[in-house]
Amino acid sequence: MWEAVQSRVGSHPLECEISVTMIDSTGKSLIISEYRLGMEAYSPMKEKMMRFMQGRYGVDSFNRFLMWAMIVSAVLSVVTRIGLFYWISIAVLIYAYYRMLSRDYAKRSAENQKYMQTTYRLKTSFNRIKSQLKDKKTHRIFKCPQCRQKIRVPKGHGKIAIRCPKCSTEFIKKV
Repeated sequence: MWEAVQSRVGSHPLECEISVTMIDSTGKSLIISEYRLGMEAYSPMKEKMMRFMQGRYGVDSFNRFLMWAMIVSAVLSVVTRIGLFYWISIAVLIYAYYRMLSRDYAKRSAENQKYMQTTYRLKTSFNRIKSQLKDKKTHRIFKCPQCRQKIRVPKGHGKIAIRCPKCSTEFIKKV
């Protein structure tokens, strides 16, 4: 014989503890499983929002960038008291919500891909410049006079003969 016992745990009617017990012929009960159901497990608003967002694009990297741009523009609007920043922040907010609630997944995905490619190019060029500036303290970079290959040489060795690894041309430079 199976019996489900429900007892209230919290003050809210949706907070409860469910125990499934088995009662044998002698009357002993054996707890098969216990489950505590809290407010976090069932939320009608969360369920409605999930149903509303089904089939919609949602938030991606470009949307996060737009939201930060909107926040910066709103702060600039408050600090500088220039109305143009206010209208820019409103326009960016509207566009971000339009993208988030859009059902045209292909277009939004293409926009995000273009944004990701642009930011990747910017990040790689920034990292390259950063490493060159860091490397400038200990090395010098020369270009081969024949093939224009960049050659990295350590500093502090005076006048040295440099051999290009690509075309084997030798040239003398002061390091």
